Amino acid sequence: MLAAYRDWCTEHGLPERVVRAEAAGNGPVVRAVETALAGSAAGDREGDRERPDALFVVAEASPPLVLEAARRHGYEVPRDLLLVCVSEDMTAEHTEPPVTTLSLQPGKVAEAGIEHLVAVLEHGRRESAGVLVPTRLDVRASSLRTGPA
Repeated sequence: MLAAYRDWCTEHGLPERVVRAEAAGNGPVVRAVETALAGSAAGDREGDRERPDALFVVAEASPPLVLEAARRHGYEVPRDLLLVCVSEDMTAEHTEPPVTTLSLQPGKVAEAGIEHLVAVLEHGRRESAGVLVPTRLDVRASSLRTGPA
C-alpha cells in the first residue's frame, strides 16, 4: 500500500504525508492520527503544509476513536475529511457517519497458512505457490464527499 501511495504522489507531484505509530494499539495509533490531522509530521516544518482532506489509517485502530480524534481537531467527516480505516471492527458501520473499512481478511489469511502448513507436513512440500487472499472494501459515508471541501 505504501509503495502504491508513493508512486501516486510522485506521479502527481505531491509530497508524501505519512505518519507512523510508535507502537501497536489504540493509544499510539490515535496519537499518530492526531499528528497527521494537525498537519505536521516528522521532517515537516510548521506551516509548510495544509491540513489533510483525506486520511487512510492502515494500523488497526478503533474507528470510533479515529472519528473522535478528527472531531477534536475540528474536522467534520466526510465534509472536511474523507476517512478509511484498515479494520475488522464491526463498530465502523454503526458510527456517525459510518466508517469505510478495508478488511485484510485475517481469517482467510490464517486458513491459507494452515493449508500450506498441512501440505508441508503431509506431503513434504516446501515451495510455496503463493496464495492471493482478496481484501474486502466496505464503502460507507465517511469516504463519500457530500459537499465542498
